[in-house]
Amino acid sequence: MLNKQIGAISLIAGTAIGVGMLALPMVLAGLGLIPSVLLMLGLWALVYYTVLMSVELNLQAGKGMAIGALGERFSGPIAKWIGTLSLKLLSYTLLAVYIHGSSSIIQKLLAHTIGQEYAFQSIAMLYAFFIAFILLWPIKWLDYINRLLFLGLLAVIAALIVNLGFATSWQHLPLFPPTVSDFSVWHAAIPVILTSFGFQTISHTVVNYCNRDKQTLKRAFFWGSLIPIIVYVIWICTALTALNYHNPEFYQQLIAGNAEIGDVIRELSRTSHWHIIQLLWWWISILAIVTSVIGVGLGLVDALKEQLNSVSNSDSIRKFIAVIITVLPPYLVALIVPNAFLLLLKFAGMILVVIAILLPIYLLHQAKIKNFFYLELRHRGLWLIASVIGAGIVFCELLNIF
Repeated sequence: MLNKQIGAISLIAGTAIGVGMLALPMVLAGLGLIPSVLLMLGLWALVYYTVLMSVELNLQAGKGMAIGALGERFSGPIAKWIGTLSLKLLSYTLLAVYIHGSSSIIQKLLAHTIGQEYAFQSIAMLYAFFIAFILLWPIKWLDYINRLLFLGLLAVIAALIVNLGFATSWQHLPLFPPTVSDFSVWHAAIPVILTSFGFQTISHTVVNYCNRDKQTLKRAFFWGSLIPIIVYVIWICTALTALNYHNPEFYQQLIAGNAEIGDVIRELSRTSHWHIIQLLWWWISILAIVTSVIGVGLGLVDALKEQLNSVSNSDSIRKFIAVIITVLPPYLVALIVPNAFLLLLKFAGMILVVIAILLPIYLLHQAKIKNFFYLELRHRGLWLIASVIGAGIVFCELLNIF
């Protein structure tokens, strides 16, 4: 069971530590380090508590079930429709973010290294084929590959943080924003931070993977969510301090929201005079997204494959169709939507509130559970607090949209 726990922790943390590494410096520069860290810690506590709700529902159901199936099990067809639609929309939105972000980074990396800029559409198509190829592999292979990628990701992050630490003066930390933060900075940052812990799409997969062992699941989701918050806090403090020290003008562009993801990676790479370190900045960006792609893509393929039972009796055929349906829509969205990276990431935060906070709380209420697997879920006052915070996050994203 220890092997299962390690695999689950790697899958959860690897899914979370991905696009957040790239997006958080872009949205938190305007808040300063202290407000950013406090905000991230608060949202982590919310995410961990509410994911226990989803796990509780799965355990009560007797097997790992996607949020739509849980909605049907404990409420009815309306909850099933809301859960299924929200989960699919979130997964597709995140995959579109990953395809757009990776393609943009690869495009600028090629321009940086060989001096030739290739068409974004061609790179995105090749990257979509790569995702489909990976998702066709057996889950056992993906498990071990994800562990290797995750360990490699942590090792490279540690190396880059050490490099930044030695290359940066820590006398003038951007602890607070240079001016009073506009409320728009806060309501733009909150959905992105929440999405940075977007492993809820694979909670049902992890439940089945851990054979529904409640203690293994609790430890897996605790450590699987704690590792990302530790990495994010260290990363944000180091990256924002380095950018503020090495290029104050660019830091002001970050605060104003006038920087693209490729620009952030380029400026971070320039903090080192060593060519190998400069390349690591680009490759860690791609690696971070790949670990998220495996987690989110695997959860979506798993959910779609169950819905294709009537199409074919062959598991291989159903998986192939599920992979095509998983990859094609987000690829098209990444091509069509301009500046899709942060725009879609913020939108994903609003959808995540539904499937990670509001719907699980509603289903727990409908289930009328008497014997909880996790005793901390008995306190309904915490349900109310989580509901109010979730509704507030939805309100923040509605402000972003309108």
